[in-house]
Amino acid sequence: MKKKVRDAKKSVVSFSEPSLFQRKHVSANHGLKDSKEGFPSETHTTIYLLRSHKYTDVKLSRMEAFSKNVKVSEKTILYHPSVIPIINLQFLKVTECDRTHPEKSEFDVDRRVFDFKETGFAPKDSTSIKIYLKSTMRVKDYPTADPERFSYKKYFEYSLSSLVIPRCAKKVRSTSVSRYKCPSIDNFSIFEHLFLRKAEMYEAGSGVASAAEQEKMLETATKVVKAESFEMKRCLDKGKVMDALKHALSFLNELRTNDLSPKFYYRLYMDSVNELQHLESFLVEDFQKDSGKLANLYECVQYASQIIPRLYLLVTMGVVFIKCGLGSRQELLADLVEMCRGVQHPLRGLFLRNYLLQSTRSLLPDRPESVARRTNGSVDANMNGSSGPKESLHQQDGSVTDAVNFVLTNFGEMNKLWVRMQHQGPSREREKRERDRLELRILVGTNLVRLSQLESLTEEMYTKDVLPSVLEQIVSCRDPISQEYLMECVIQVFADEFHLSTLNEFLAACGQLTSEVNVKNVLIGLIERLAFYTNSIEGEPAPEKMQLFEIFSEQAKELITNRPEMPMEDIVSLHVALVNLAIKCYATRTDYANMSFGTLRTIINEKGITAVEAFGTVGRELIKLLKIPVDQYNNVLRVAALEEFGSVMQILDYRGRCVISSYIIQNMLDQETLITNEEEFRTVCGLISPLLEDQKDQPSDAHESEDFFDEQHILARVVHLLRVEDADQQFLLLNNARKVFGSGGRHRLQFTLPPIVFELYRLVLSYAVQKGTDDKWEAKVRKMFVCAMGTIGALVSTVELAELPLKLYLEGAIAADKVPFSENYTVVYEFISKAMSIMEDDVADSRDRVRCLQLTVGALLCTKNFPEENWQPLATQAAMAASKMFKKADQVRSLCMVAALYWNGCVEESNGAPLKNGKRVVEILKKSAKIASECMEPLVQQQLFILLLNTYIHYYEDGCKEIDVHNIDELVSRTQDNAVQLDVSAEADLMEKHLTEAIKQLKIARQSAESDAALSPPSEIVQNEDL
Repeated sequence: MKKKVRDAKKSVVSFSEPSLFQRKHVSANHGLKDSKEGFPSETHTTIYLLRSHKYTDVKLSRMEAFSKNVKVSEKTILYHPSVIPIINLQFLKVTECDRTHPEKSEFDVDRRVFDFKETGFAPKDSTSIKIYLKSTMRVKDYPTADPERFSYKKYFEYSLSSLVIPRCAKKVRSTSVSRYKCPSIDNFSIFEHLFLRKAEMYEAGSGVASAAEQEKMLETATKVVKAESFEMKRCLDKGKVMDALKHALSFLNELRTNDLSPKFYYRLYMDSVNELQHLESFLVEDFQKDSGKLANLYECVQYASQIIPRLYLLVTMGVVFIKCGLGSRQELLADLVEMCRGVQHPLRGLFLRNYLLQSTRSLLPDRPESVARRTNGSVDANMNGSSGPKESLHQQDGSVTDAVNFVLTNFGEMNKLWVRMQHQGPSREREKRERDRLELRILVGTNLVRLSQLESLTEEMYTKDVLPSVLEQIVSCRDPISQEYLMECVIQVFADEFHLSTLNEFLAACGQLTSEVNVKNVLIGLIERLAFYTNSIEGEPAPEKMQLFEIFSEQAKELITNRPEMPMEDIVSLHVALVNLAIKCYATRTDYANMSFGTLRTIINEKGITAVEAFGTVGRELIKLLKIPVDQYNNVLRVAALEEFGSVMQILDYRGRCVISSYIIQNMLDQETLITNEEEFRTVCGLISPLLEDQKDQPSDAHESEDFFDEQHILARVVHLLRVEDADQQFLLLNNARKVFGSGGRHRLQFTLPPIVFELYRLVLSYAVQKGTDDKWEAKVRKMFVCAMGTIGALVSTVELAELPLKLYLEGAIAADKVPFSENYTVVYEFISKAMSIMEDDVADSRDRVRCLQLTVGALLCTKNFPEENWQPLATQAAMAASKMFKKADQVRSLCMVAALYWNGCVEESNGAPLKNGKRVVEILKKSAKIASECMEPLVQQQLFILLLNTYIHYYEDGCKEIDVHNIDELVSRTQDNAVQLDVSAEADLMEKHLTEAIKQLKIARQSAESDAALSPPSEIVQNEDL
């Protein structure tokens, strides 16, 4: 058997192992990359030499397979009578057996049998050879499930459309199954390629693994990583570096999986990379102890059979070599980035290159070119004259140009891998692939972040080298997802000065993007970035010099013109960015913002759009646009200076216009924007007109919505912003506002007119201090009260309100009583009499009448300058109103309340002292007691008795001599008797407590009265002393 193996090896052309840099070029440029289908050739090649003997197995490396000029890929199977290379199959065995007894096979039923004898392409001898392949493909993938009836020729012809033919092979003759010949190998005729794609295997099988299945696979792989990494650390502790590398290869081999989604693969990647960092730190520390241990490791790891683990270790060793100064940093970085081309699988390749980028982020040369040239000269001199360690010398080589080239190369390859993901697999999984790509996008964008972090990167280098290369890569990929994301990355990561110097080039590249790219987002991002930057510059020199608004405005016009299918919301969003730029960077140039509004209005009119829904996609963008000048100017008068602002606002529907109007008013309130003249008031009213009056497109039930109430409440606050120092001008402004608000309809008057009334009262009180400075002072004051009375009358006649006008009349009476003008009592009497008329005529509900009477009594108690002849009719009317209440309980409570008028009320003749009319108080209380005794409900009657008792005690304590103590005792007796008759309840218990407290208070009052009587002298002695 050994002799046969030696014979087989002799038939193979020998190939010497390449040196460090030879191997790099072979791997990079000579066909060892992945196939067009995206499957990497990451495993070694196994070549079986079949002769007349039974079994011969010879394994050759990938480089030896390449020496025969045979281009192979992961899923390509090359058949030949004497040479059969097989790549990346989980299980393969070649054996000689009897085709009539396939059941004697030791393999599973699911493995496929290929009989070369039936195809007519069997080996020259009569041996029947069967190859058993272990795969996940199912029987239905083949024309027949019976291996004996398998039509191989038909299947081979069907598979020719997806064959991968070696570049070195030449077609020698045309048959149904084409024959090719490799000229560099004698008698080597490749008669068939069978291409098995993994996508087909998924389609035929169970498809993409579920999340639970992937979690299990990840758990299994993680266990392998932990176990192997533990063994690696043990070997490192023992000083067995080569054994540690073998264990590292074992857990890195788990990264070759195709079954994990990006999310799960990332977790496996992080676990593996963390272990590699431990290996890296150990080797660096070990080098410091013994500098001769690591000399051959960079070359040794390249002999690993699997390309994925080999490259991860190669990157790790390269980083160690750079840190230890064992090689040229410039050459090592270039070598690593080129070697990574061997992995063309998108997912595995992206993570591999990300590991390369992350590992070298602190090792990239970041020195100017001039400094690097001077340093390199001194390094060469030191290296020629010194034989010692050159660690510090090697760490100084390279310049920022080398770092830029390294990152740009890595960026270009990663972008190609990222884009390639979009075109693999069935079309039904397109959305899944797009989601996976979005999860991986940050890996590609990290390259641009690394470029922006180079401190020696100058504006000139960025303009000449970096941006052209990046834009060329972005434009040439023709992938919408990649183009949009990378353009946004360029905007966000690089400095604002770089963007200003390359603005034209960047905008030109935007015009070359595919039609699927949302260029609007790219332009908006750039505009907002530059607007923020230029707005932060002191003195604002950049905007004027660069003319940013003109450039972006022209670019926006070209974009809208070239893309007629551009959605309306995108057009509005683009103008949002333009208006934002114009207002932030050109605060004094309102014509720029006005130009943007006018352009947008023209475009909308051309498209025939008349009303935009407020909460639609276009409406939301329009509202956002209209809010920009309001927020930036913080002055509604400056906003009104934009002539096209109102025309764009009119494009919105009724609800949208109301939203903008409310937003403007809220800004006025927050900024306390005062309106000082009638012209400004008219300007403001022009902007908020949707809230002032009915609109043509206003819904019929708009006044019933909560939004209407909120908007009218905020509109009413505008009245308080009317401020003029001159009282006459203030009155004219308020009168004008009354006319404007008065035309808003009955549903708005109840919100807008009361603030005007209160502002008139405030004006009257402030104008009172100016008495004596104006000859017409009294006439003007009277005119203000007349205006207020007319405004309140509109609420009664037009809106048909009752309680609100009554309150306003009473407030007017109190205000008029405080103003010392002649015959002011007539104004007070007029206000109170109108309030009482409303109470009697328009207030029907009993509770409302009680509440209105309370307000009227309170207003009468506040007046101090009323003549008694005018005060008595009003008090008598209040008492009559109390007696006319519908419910007896309300009559009792109201009469007790009216009694306070005759005890605490003030008139002009009393000079501010209370009337203390005890006789009238006793009469009212007796009448109340009589009405309370007529109440038929025991519980209510008890409540009224306790109320009367407390009222008697109050006046008794206050010194009302007309109150007879016997009457109080009689009331207490009746109350106690009534309490016995009440049913047991919580309310009865509560009233019992109140009665007890009232009796205690009565005793205290009696004791106090008796002590006062004992201390005071008799009345006869007082009279004698007076004589």
